[in-house]
Amino acid sequence: MLKPRTVWLTNKTSREIIQQWIDHRLAKKWGLSGCADFQGLIPESRFLYTVRGAPYSLQPKPRKLDSGEIREYWACDALEQAMRAIYKKCGLPLASSHSGRKSLCTNAVVKGVPIETVSRILGHASPETTIDYVVIQAKRIEEMCGLDWV
Repeated sequence: MLKPRTVWLTNKTSREIIQQWIDHRLAKKWGLSGCADFQGLIPESRFLYTVRGAPYSLQPKPRKLDSGEIREYWACDALEQAMRAIYKKCGLPLASSHSGRKSLCTNAVVKGVPIETVSRILGHASPETTIDYVVIQAKRIEEMCGLDWV
């Protein structure tokens, strides 16, 4: 909890939009390295910039843990909103980086990928955490069991 996560962009339209952003950065000359590696971008530079070419900034935010403890973490609400806009353009209006992680987990488990492997992909310390990410909808249960209810 409260650590950076990898977001796997498996949606073709999402990848195309990200490539358009890279092309835009190259045209604007934001964070260029001068070499061909990493499509010419400086790997240590921030990937996303505001429309004015400035990096997004993180702000401290409090979060109440299940234990009741309040812990401060750093987040960027403006960047989260930008990512939600990208998902919306891709036809995924309710998606977020976290829902994408749940979807990846659920689809992998349904396809038979061991929970330990999925846990490692998601960066979880234990498979027990990963199990909470699996979302099995009633329709999928019907399909699996050949049932006609719910």
